[in-house]
Amino acid sequence: MLTIYENRSGALERQKGKPRITEEAVWIDLLNPTPEEEVKVERALKLDDGVIRYLITLHEHEVGAPPQSEEELAAATRRDDDDDDED
Repeated sequence: MLTIYENRSGALERQKGKPRITEEAVWIDLLNPTPEEEVKVERALKLDDGVIRYLITLHEHEVGAPPQSEEELAAATRRDDDDDDED
């Protein structure tokens, strides 16, 4: 689903009716987009094919630090506190 917001007299306003990417569009939300919607946005923004799919996949897999248990987080906090005490 595409939700497009436009600049209207200095305010962000949600587009009404069928979504269309206009010159006034400043924000595009893609919530569970169809492949056709992805292509539509990529073409409108002049992005390489597949960029949006890559970014969505990246977000879905949450690249970054691996999840930690409560115990691991507590131990890391203690280590950080100990490091701060040394300064």
